[in-house]
Amino acid sequence: MLLIWLLVAVIIPWQVAFLVCWIIHLVTCATNKAPASDDATTPVDSLSRTRNSPTSASASRNDADHVLLLLTWLLPLAAPVLAVWVRTLATAGLVALGSVGVGDHNFLSVVPYLILAEYASRTRDPLLTRDK
Repeated sequence: MLLIWLLVAVIIPWQVAFLVCWIIHLVTCATNKAPASDDATTPVDSLSRTRNSPTSASASRNDADHVLLLLTWLLPLAAPVLAVWVRTLATAGLVALGSVGVGDHNFLSVVPYLILAEYASRTRDPLLTRDK
């Protein structure tokens, strides 16, 4: 994580880190196993759970999908800068790596999304617990 922050601060714009974060979380959500069906459980488990209270696995899956949806909604905001950055790299070569705008190297712009996607990818518990 520190390496990504250093790269954003020096070489790449934060939009590239955001795109990589989105791709990693997309792969994570796509490879997660679907939770088991509620009606195929043991009688003790089916009596203790109601239809309105999701299992820990399905709640974690839902939370990860919601994080992916949030990241997907924010992706079009980063797309124009990514297109310009790729075009600049294609025309000027590696010399243009450090000449991107100053605001594009602010790693604090992407830190919350990197941490959220990292945590959602690693945990199997729901991201937010709902107390009654």
